[in-house]
Amino acid sequence: MQMASRVVRAHPASDGGVGTRAQSIVDAVLSGICTHRLAPGAKLGEAQMAQIFGTSRSVVRQALQHLAFLGVVRLEANRGAFVANASLKEVADLYSARRLIEAETVAALARDCTANDIRSLRAHIGREREAERTGDRWMLIRLRSEFHLTIAKLAGNDVLHDLLAQILPRTAMIAAFYRAGCESCPTDEHSRLLEHLASGDAATCGRLMCDHLELDEGRLCLPPAATARQCDLREALLDNNGEDRGGDVPAAIFGGLAVSGRKVI
Repeated sequence: MQMASRVVRAHPASDGGVGTRAQSIVDAVLSGICTHRLAPGAKLGEAQMAQIFGTSRSVVRQALQHLAFLGVVRLEANRGAFVANASLKEVADLYSARRLIEAETVAALARDCTANDIRSLRAHIGREREAERTGDRWMLIRLRSEFHLTIAKLAGNDVLHDLLAQILPRTAMIAAFYRAGCESCPTDEHSRLLEHLASGDAATCGRLMCDHLELDEGRLCLPPAATARQCDLREALLDNNGEDRGGDVPAAIFGGLAVSGRKVI
């Protein structure tokens, strides 16, 4: 009788981060995921990755643990590591949590919003518009996530800010993989939200945030559940010169997101 695989619970590194070599592996895997070289369900063999990056299995294990903590890799006992699949239930759970958190943070900010807060958010939306104009999809994903995190920070509730910061990297990765293009709709919705923040309309801000997140969830195009796949890890993780591809994307997407004042990755 075949036993069901057991998912291993991952924890963040005890020092709040990972070593330089493990970080480069984290970046390369994230780049492979976001550029679709690593598909959902792809197996990330520990021994093969150690050989590819010329490092020890313990360093690879540290990187995989951190990726699992971010929610982009799934660790299974006796089977190994796999690129996480975004199931319909997981996406629904993530966005449900975001609506609960962000309806409160935006309403709290609306009740105590300053002119400096509005200027900061307006400048941020300007950067989103510029990323749209230049077609910089990766930076746009990061900036749109940062807009929500900035609202939570300005609202002043550190607990809700930290909870949101743990969710955003996963939803940013899902957006990178399952939504194409640089459509302006989310930024337009940010602009409308800002108008009501400026007027101090807490109730409307909470409703608009929930509507915005529901629309954002609806823009995702999730494929059927993926099964474990074999892929050429060397090609997915290294460029033609044998250098890791970590500089391609992840810093643009995740580089500004923080948990409790420290970088998520």
